[in-house]
Amino acid sequence: MASTSKIWQSVAETDGAGIRHKATIQAPDVPTLAAGESYSGIADVQILAAAVITLNATPVTVLAAPGAGNYYTVEWLEAHLSHQGVDYDGAGAGDTLDLKYTNASGDPLTGPIAGDVLGGASADAYGYAPGMVTYPILNAVIVAHLNVGEWYAAAGDGILNLRIGYTVHKAQA
Repeated sequence: MASTSKIWQSVAETDGAGIRHKATIQAPDVPTLAAGESYSGIADVQILAAAVITLNATPVTVLAAPGAGNYYTVEWLEAHLSHQGVDYDGAGAGDTLDLKYTNASGDPLTGPIAGDVLGGASADAYGYAPGMVTYPILNAVIVAHLNVGEWYAAAGDGILNLRIGYTVHKAQA
């Protein structure tokens, strides 16, 4: 495994006012994998309020596609809501945070973190979810998503910090 390649990309976007709307991702070097090999790592992702308020309708990419013939398993998810002074006003227990493949239409890759634990917080809040067994999808991105509804109705400005334990696997030929 002498060669390495970047498998992640920055998905930060800036609008005309200089506000970041997507996640910022630390991009590690990942070894080129042979069939049956794997690589484990940790990703730190920050999702700013402008993206948190639409996280149900617009999932945010937290891990870019791992490359042809590769797939992810998510080992765990730690979440920290950094309260910025204004509570999210629409969060309910069913508005859970989890990770999913691609467009958030499939099975969750992590257990849920209840929306009222993070989104309903009036101060900094923390949550943890273990990874879940699911069918892997080759070369698929991983997204953060809120199930059921948004945390935001008319107010909220917290920043969502995620730490993700993951493994990249090379599929058997």
